[in-house]
Amino acid sequence: MSGDRARRLNRIVEIRQRELDQEAAHLARAHFAETEAKTSLDEAQAQAAAAFAARATLSQATANASEWTAREAWLASQRLNEERASERRVQAAQAVDEARASVVKMRVRVRGIETLVERVEESEREAQAQADRKFEDELASQTKLAGPTSR
Repeated sequence: MSGDRARRLNRIVEIRQRELDQEAAHLARAHFAETEAKTSLDEAQAQAAAAFAARATLSQATANASEWTAREAWLASQRLNEERASERRVQAAQAVDEARASVVKMRVRVRGIETLVERVEESEREAQAQADRKFEDELASQTKLAGPTSR
């Protein structure tokens, strides 16, 4: 490849590869956040289930109004926490999908530049081979025109 063109294309490949690495790191962080959101959701669901069970137990026993109100408030707060955790989980899953799509996009861009570099290199190899054949043909025709050499 010609020097200037080669440097430019190789620089583009390096930049695209760096961008791909950054997107892959972003995807890894999104996966981690999704895992944390899933864990948080599981915990919130367990707490909401415990609050529901505590309220059911309270309904079996005699309870005064303040106990009943406190249990209802706790149950409501646990359900709210569960909803929030569920929303965070959905958002984390969407972030993973977006990051995955971005990684795929960057891989396509990197592969496109690599393909361009390969094509340019192949074109230059073909041009060099053609120039070599032309030189050999000219050399052979000059040798033929000069005639046989006598010893």
